[in-house]
Amino acid sequence: MENLKALKKIDLTKNSVEEINQLINKIGALPIMRTEYEKGKIFDRAVRIDVDEADFNTRSRLSYAPAEYNTNYLRASTPENTMFYGSVLKDNYTIDDHTNTRLTACCETSELLRDNSIPEGERLMIIGTWEVQEFMTLATIFDPTKEYVIDYLQKIKNDYQILLKQNPELETKGVEYLKFLANEFSKDVKAGNNHEYYISALLSTLMSNTGLDGVLFPSVRAAGIGICTAIHPRVADKLKLISVRKCLLKKENGKVKITYLKACDVEDDSKPFELLDIEDYRKLKEK
Repeated sequence: MENLKALKKIDLTKNSVEEINQLINKIGALPIMRTEYEKGKIFDRAVRIDVDEADFNTRSRLSYAPAEYNTNYLRASTPENTMFYGSVLKDNYTIDDHTNTRLTACCETSELLRDNSIPEGERLMIIGTWEVQEFMTLATIFDPTKEYVIDYLQKIKNDYQILLKQNPELETKGVEYLKFLANEFSKDVKAGNNHEYYISALLSTLMSNTGLDGVLFPSVRAAGIGICTAIHPRVADKLKLISVRKCLLKKENGKVKITYLKACDVEDDSKPFELLDIEDYRKLKEK
């Protein structure tokens, strides 16, 4: 627990990456819940597009940031370790569920949605829907002392508490560390303060390079309605892009509306795709 106290005392405004790395490598055995996904699981990932920018038409444009453009520390990635960020869709999903995951993906990407000080505005987004092709395992970050409105997080929290009671020697360490990590992953970091991500980013790198494929955590941007994932490129490269949407996000009086402008299904994501006007796409789907 002295190690945890030291982590909490670190001044992140200083160049403390080396110190953090030393401390997280001393954590040792830590009880962490794993989330496992089989082939067929669905993720949504949103990417901003400028008004005068041509529509995206390749898989790579919707995937994770290439290494040369990955220059900052983010919630679960470092300049040396890029990640595929997305929002996860629950099993047996409805249209409303998919809307929530797309909104979650957009909230994580657009300052318009996540910044309450911006009362209104519009943003264009491209949202790719991706399908898992091979089994993956994600470390699941949550606060074991918190009540969650998302059923999956509440269930995994309850399961965690049961497992800790069966292993009381790990209970104090497990609860305190996971509570600390959940706080790091839920920081509402303002633009330019990327040093606030040091701990969560470096820990994600450690986990994704030692047997796990990434991390899963509640979306701080989407006010509790969504779950985010950060997936290592070795696994993300095996995801399949299956559909794409171009949409307009409009915010008025704090309320957000999403309007789909174009769409397409992707049969072979190794080839360029073409977005169709939404009405043409709907007519095509009705045939």
